[in-house]
Amino acid sequence: MERISAAENLLIETSPSIWRLLAYDENGEAKETVKAVANAPLIYNASFANTRHLPANGALPTKYICQVVLGWSHQDEAWHLGLLLSQNIADVRGSRWCELVNWPEPDSNVFEGLAYQAGEALANVLQIPFNFIPPRPESIRRPSQQPQSMTLPDLPINVGTWELTSSDNKLELIRTRAWRWSKYRQIAWYVILMVIYAVLSIATIQADLALPNAGTMLPSPEYLPYLGLGIVGILFLMTLYQLYELLFQPNRIEVQPGSIRAFHNHTPRWHKTSDELQAVYVTHVIEHKRRRFIIKHGEINLLSRQGKFKRLLEQAEREDELAPNPDTAVQEFVAELNTASPLTPLQGIALHLAHTLGDLTCIYDQRTK
Repeated sequence: MERISAAENLLIETSPSIWRLLAYDENGEAKETVKAVANAPLIYNASFANTRHLPANGALPTKYICQVVLGWSHQDEAWHLGLLLSQNIADVRGSRWCELVNWPEPDSNVFEGLAYQAGEALANVLQIPFNFIPPRPESIRRPSQQPQSMTLPDLPINVGTWELTSSDNKLELIRTRAWRWSKYRQIAWYVILMVIYAVLSIATIQADLALPNAGTMLPSPEYLPYLGLGIVGILFLMTLYQLYELLFQPNRIEVQPGSIRAFHNHTPRWHKTSDELQAVYVTHVIEHKRRRFIIKHGEINLLSRQGKFKRLLEQAEREDELAPNPDTAVQEFVAELNTASPLTPLQGIALHLAHTLGDLTCIYDQRTK
């Protein structure tokens, strides 16, 4: 077996059909942490499951693993090897990224070969794609020295429910009036439905009506008024949720060099510094509809150094917005985003945020539906 050392007393053993990650304890004993075998689920121990928020049964079928990803982080000057998981798993654990190992070293060339070998071997064993994200060129990482290498899209940028503007040497993401009015309409519609269901249900219960014989009907007619009251309760909870979003969710996000803050009006909600972040992550879900590739869903997340995602904003389907590059619209991939490619408004916002926060990496994740 080939052996490759990694940070934190970890050792990788690889062969054409097996990939193992071993961890050494203080006594120098090696314990198997992760094991990949051809044509079998990924196996891991309880400690790894707990720290990575993976299923506790210790086995992850490969159908939930989209890619093996190796990328260089300029923030902590290290190679990071991990798995890009499916959305099903991400919805439970809060992130698609699951890190396996890393190689910290200011010179990216030192461990690049070993890291690449480890990542490629794992992808071959699991029989899934391998995505390699190399270091950014110096001209892109330091646009202050060569500003012509980074031409950002003009502001303001509107994505329906949010608009990015610039004022007083800072960026501001502001909820649009369209978002507020959509909430008002939803609340009004829920209230109308609640009144209708409540009146009909209570009137039916109080009235002395001869209900028909249920026969094979499900549910029985005598339970229908109470089912209506149950629907009233559900609509009431949905109304409360819409009110909560209106009254408490951030409606303004300030981005300055080195920090990002979220507010509801003037009340702070959360705060992150650039030192806590490693990338701005923008996602598009592409759908083939009426002979066009449209953006079904979009979102921007902040990726922390711990590999956790913080949802920043979402963009619902817009029939008039096409996929940025029709030639790659049918592909699923993760790659670094730059201004050399055609940009959507959401990608433009992500690039502005990454640039203002201190030249963070901007990652584009494309999925298909």
